[in-house]
Amino acid sequence: MKKIDSSKELNNFVEANVYYSDNPYLNANEKIEVAMWFALPSILTSYSFLATSIYSVNHPLNWFYLFGIPITVNLISGLVNWLFYSKKLNIFLGTTILNGWLLFILQVAGIIFLVVKSAYILAVLLIIFSYNPFFNPLEPHAYLYSYFSNKQYKIHPYYAFFKRFYKYRFPFENG
Repeated sequence: MKKIDSSKELNNFVEANVYYSDNPYLNANEKIEVAMWFALPSILTSYSFLATSIYSVNHPLNWFYLFGIPITVNLISGLVNWLFYSKKLNIFLGTTILNGWLLFILQVAGIIFLVVKSAYILAVLLIIFSYNPFFNPLEPHAYLYSYFSNKQYKIHPYYAFFKRFYKYRFPFENG
């Protein structure tokens, strides 16, 4: 790790590695695009966990598959999203089949279905993994993005996204 010699370098390091939603570098539309880009693997993971939970009611899956399928979906979608981002596709998916409200309605319906079928543990797991934004072990794409952005750019993944796909240069990089 590089030694930081001045307060300016320290400020640049902090700005590069801590993303604030009110940062002055991106406009409102860019901030939404970053959030949609980062959330895509999470949403796909939520759909896959919902699907595997419902499927396992009639065709029991062991825990390895119940959690392994969503984790695999997350890793693959995260990797594809990191390497081959498409703004048009992301906006299309985010406003249609991967819309947050649609996912919410399907999750509530899934929870009700699981409770009716007496699959209480699955219903609780669906609640925990669907509505816990701070810790979700089914979303390793966040670690993947952090690893790639730190290795290649040494900045927060949200900033790395704009640097990668828009060739954006941030003021804190002028060090």
